[in-house]
Amino acid sequence: MQTRTYAEILARQGEFDAALAIYRKLIAKTPGDASLGKRMVEIEALEAGLLVGAPPPRPKPRAQERLEVLLHRIQSRRR
Repeated sequence: MQTRTYAEILARQGEFDAALAIYRKLIAKTPGDASLGKRMVEIEALEAGLLVGAPPPRPKPRAQERLEVLLHRIQSRRR
């Protein structure tokens, strides 16, 4: 799935490299769309930490650990 919407979801989750890869492909398909290039520059700035409010690149390990425990509890209830 190589859409602008998916790229935006990835960018909001801090997956900047994946989002930028999609934008590069979109630009190659529609080189006349200036909004794609503009957004790509914005995501690069987010990745570099140059924009205020940039999301952290990855979830904290402790939060991930809690989610895994919660998932395990839910899965064990379904058995």
